[in-house]
Amino acid sequence: MAPEQRIATAPATEKGEETRSHILALAARMIAEHGYGGMSLNDLIRQSGLTKGAFYFHFRSKDDLAREVYRFQQERWTERILSRIGSEQRALDRLTGMARALVEIHGTDPAARAFERMCTEHGDIEGFQDEMRTGLGGWVELVTDTIRQAQDEGDVGGDVDAAAAARVCVAGFIGMEEVSYSLSDGEDLPGRIEEFLTLLLRAIKT
Repeated sequence: MAPEQRIATAPATEKGEETRSHILALAARMIAEHGYGGMSLNDLIRQSGLTKGAFYFHFRSKDDLAREVYRFQQERWTERILSRIGSEQRALDRLTGMARALVEIHGTDPAARAFERMCTEHGDIEGFQDEMRTGLGGWVELVTDTIRQAQDEGDVGGDVDAAAAARVCVAGFIGMEEVSYSLSDGEDLPGRIEEFLTLLLRAIKT
């Protein structure tokens, strides 16, 4: 069966999800390259190959699209990171593995910077601050739980405030990402993350 025949006979819901994912992936790449403010909705619709009506069937506005891109990137990153660290036996190794997995994503995914650019431009996106608070809160919670597990395993000092350390980790990564892309277009991000991990481990390890 030809590809076009398979698409034609696919359930409408499946085809709709494919179209929606296609738009989100394209929007993420454009935001990563141009920023939210520099992304043209008309250019996006033209490059997607859809009509305006088809686009607005899935997304009500540019702000709505940006919020969905943020969720889309969160889901993709979470899946990749959890897969990357799943074989690690110790929580402390999972913690460092998260940071290194994020670096790998930045090295292989052209849309990776969309996450950081939306965080820095969140004031221009209606309703995005709540979305960002939820998204970043999820990362902080995951890192907090991992640090607490490392404490239970005896690798991190019991006097370490796990939640505070997690907030530093998440904010530190976003900050280093921004500096790295500003100074070297992201090329020195791996080195910056290794420096950060060295300092972090010195501070929290038993």
